[in-house]
Amino acid sequence: MKKSAPILILILCALLLLVGLNSVYVVEENQYACTVRFSEIIATADTAGLHFKLPFVDNISYFSKATQFYDIPPDRKSV
Repeated sequence: MKKSAPILILILCALLLLVGLNSVYVVEENQYACTVRFSEIIATADTAGLHFKLPFVDNISYFSKATQFYDIPPDRKSV
């Protein structure tokens, strides 16, 4: 049993590293980040920096801030 202890510790450390890296994401200054859980937006991050999410459950979608400010007036012909 004592010979398998280092292997178990190594596997446990690898799993903790995997979960830790999957729970962190970075938002840049020119981006918005939407946290999506089960096809529903649950949070939006607009500040740059390091943010956290639930690993393996949440997905992150990034959007450029430049495209968010571009507003097209409606066409009168289509209304």
